Amino acid sequence: MGASMRAWIIGVVLGLSRLLVVQQAHATPEFTDWTSVNTGTNVAEGILGSVVVTISGGDIFYGVTDGSFTGFNFGYFAPPLNLTDTVEIIGANPSGTYTYTVSFASPITNPVFHIRSLASTLDFGTPLTQVSGQFDFLVAGDTVTGALHDFVDPQDANGTVQLVGSFSSIVITAQAIQDFGGVGDGVDIQIGVTAVPEQGTLALFGTGLVVLTAMRRRKRTPPV
Repeated sequence: MGASMRAWIIGVVLGLSRLLVVQQAHATPEFTDWTSVNTGTNVAEGILGSVVVTISGGDIFYGVTDGSFTGFNFGYFAPPLNLTDTVEIIGANPSGTYTYTVSFASPITNPVFHIRSLASTLDFGTPLTQVSGQFDFLVAGDTVTGALHDFVDPQDANGTVQLVGSFSSIVITAQAIQDFGGVGDGVDIQIGVTAVPEQGTLALFGTGLVVLTAMRRRKRTPPV
């Protein structure tokens, strides 16, 4: 293979790698289309892109599945969502703990959680990064803790966190910061993920890497 061809292939691969980085940096998260919320069995199901998402366990109190929920349309969330779905889970009173399992049919990378009206501590069992939130939306290690107040809607503490890595399931424990009687603390959540690069871009990038690898192997093969 000539030097000009090798230079061209290297240029294409480098260009595609930069494109992948740019796509990731500027991509807008896609959020779950919740299709069913069963408060009797405490199971919520939805679709995130092409991946089935399930929340089970604890006390699932409420849900919106028709795209009419406006509670995440505030600057506390990144990004704000004008119309979307939601699942409301309960943070147990301090004498107990509710545990929720979020399951993905295929692994999800770097998921984000919009968390609304939080007067509980949520423990995700893995380090969290705070993306946005009010002054009393506090992230430390694996946990995010809210505060009780009656500001104009949305009440209590609000914000967005991100988990770094690839996840097939996430276990969340939820405990209210104070006793709310027999009700507990209602917390709205919505789950998103940054859109992956287009398949065509990934295919071209992979082809370029294969060609470069073959070139390196041939170069290392001693002449006969």
